[in-house]
Amino acid sequence: MNFYPKNKKRLILLFVILLCAIFVSINLIDKQRLKNITKNTNVNIPTNTITNIDYKNKILNDYENSKCSYKIPQFIEGCEGEGCGLLSYDKSVRSVTIYKEPYINSEIVDHLKKCEVIKNFEVFMWIKKFGEAKVLSPNLFKNTVSQNDLLKIRYPSGEGYYSACVKNKEMKVVDQLVDDKEFPTVDFMSSPIVEGWIHLTTPRGIDGYTPDTNFYIGKYDYNYSNESLYCPLDK
Repeated sequence: MNFYPKNKKRLILLFVILLCAIFVSINLIDKQRLKNITKNTNVNIPTNTITNIDYKNKILNDYENSKCSYKIPQFIEGCEGEGCGLLSYDKSVRSVTIYKEPYINSEIVDHLKKCEVIKNFEVFMWIKKFGEAKVLSPNLFKNTVSQNDLLKIRYPSGEGYYSACVKNKEMKVVDQLVDDKEFPTVDFMSSPIVEGWIHLTTPRGIDGYTPDTNFYIGKYDYNYSNESLYCPLDK
């Protein structure tokens, strides 16, 4: 009467052993196959060193493919600081005047009132005067700039990084207080003068510009978590 249960237990044990043997065999075959492929094709597993080389090449390629102008003043797309162009709350936190063109003396076309919805949000800036900085270390750009070169600084891009114009190409540079071994390290002699403007559409469908004067909340704005700025219906 006990013959069947004993056989059943043995069969289950044999089945488990067989599965383990198959699993081990597959792993050994895969390891040998990978070893043969690597040996025959000289393919190396990617390492951090390769990643770093790719990253450094990208930095240099970005510079070579960029453009900038020494013209002053100049109106360009962008803004000062990291994440400054990201709208995290789509309502104006205070009333502002909307101009037809990005000039204070331009025609007034509308008024965006507090708590009205901001549409088609775009960031721009006037570079009114270049700053100047001396190169302390060229780092990756040793073939482009040299120590003690004076560079034209366009605007701050955040976290101690700045946009410079070098040989009509845009180069990112970094303040000497920031530990960065890729971009040129600089010492500032003077700061750039930049004026931010926002292009938007009002709820009445009117396009225009308004000065960037903290009427909106950006993703990295220091007011981002300040709910007291939110409109009453959103609190």
